[in-house]
Amino acid sequence: MEEVQLRLVMDLLQLCVKRASTAVSRMRFSLSNPTERHSVILLLALIDHGRSILALLIAKEYPGIPIIGRAAVEGYVDLVNLCDNRRYWMHLEADEVTRWTEYEQLARTGANRNLQPIVRFPRIDELRRYYARRRQELGRLDIGVLSIAAKFERAGLREMYDSYYALLCSETHNGAPNLLSRYVAMDQDTMRARAPGERNRSQHHYEAPVALTTSEIIVRATERVLQLCGHGTAAMHEARERLDHVSRLCLTEEELRAGQTGDPADAESAGF
Repeated sequence: MEEVQLRLVMDLLQLCVKRASTAVSRMRFSLSNPTERHSVILLLALIDHGRSILALLIAKEYPGIPIIGRAAVEGYVDLVNLCDNRRYWMHLEADEVTRWTEYEQLARTGANRNLQPIVRFPRIDELRRYYARRRQELGRLDIGVLSIAAKFERAGLREMYDSYYALLCSETHNGAPNLLSRYVAMDQDTMRARAPGERNRSQHHYEAPVALTTSEIIVRATERVLQLCGHGTAAMHEARERLDHVSRLCLTEEELRAGQTGDPADAESAGF
């Protein structure tokens, strides 16, 4: 059943990527509008994340999938906030200004030799003036860097931060239980190294939930950006219907599995 589920979500993700790519190629938006510009760029990144997950699924290289899934969630959270708040793009700019200022200071003081090339950049003085001025402007507007938790809060996705995102972070940071699940297989009472591409019951099996959730992210994000730029969402109708159908099938399967084991925790999230 797990192989059938994985095939379903792979086909779904492929459809979502295809329909979103077509929608973006036909989208009219203003590059001079920072909200529209940042939203479209983030949407393109989410579509690329979907393509990357598809490539890993096809190659049966499952360990990298949660890492890309985490990046997709972070991008989606920023996109939701952009669509809900026309000033949110300034927080993204504050991220850039703060990061560049820190790098430049480390390079200028010699505290980090890896960053030394920054101070040898031909336009370094011009860049220093620009970032100093922009830092002051953002400060006057009380625009600062937001923590990742604050971004999830603003997007109304705190539950996702405490559950799905937290699990992907643990996988990304190579937590000991995650490494054990990823690389060690259990055959009854025997432990052995897992073969590349091998899947068995002792594994966490993030690949299907991440592919499903990334599909949902792409559909929701594309619909949000289409509406933001004054378009309808008909271009995503087929993907939306397929998403709803596959989500119901996967949820039903997980509920049945949880009932068989008697442990509700065995039911994996099918998305948001």
